[in-house]
Amino acid sequence: MDSRLRGNDEDEERRDERDNDPGGLLTAPLAHPLKTPYFAAMSSPNPGPELTPRLARMRFRAWHRGTREADYMIGCYFDRFHTEWSDEDVQWFEDLIEEDDVEIMAWALKTEAVPERFAGAQMTRMQVLDYVDIPR
Repeated sequence: MDSRLRGNDEDEERRDERDNDPGGLLTAPLAHPLKTPYFAAMSSPNPGPELTPRLARMRFRAWHRGTREADYMIGCYFDRFHTEWSDEDVQWFEDLIEEDDVEIMAWALKTEAVPERFAGAQMTRMQVLDYVDIPR
């Protein structure tokens, strides 16, 4: 077959694909999932001094909650404040992340009463929500 004809056949195939995909949803290149702003926030370079294994586990748990909203709220809180925590504060956060996301977010958003075991300066600080940085 003549190469000029083969080129026309390929062009016709591309036109057919475009006609069947008017919005370009099927043929548009997808963003690599590791290059999204969400992933960048979850895997930001070391968020402060070298983390101990305990803090590294806590950071992972803080950023892998199940919903982006919870990831941002709890993960950003950890990244912003963990370097200031005492041993008691670290234990408080470790206990907190054992709770359900829905409850933690409700306490932080002040839509539910905070249980006594989590009430205090750290929860008050979490309720300010000025630490949440959502990349765009």
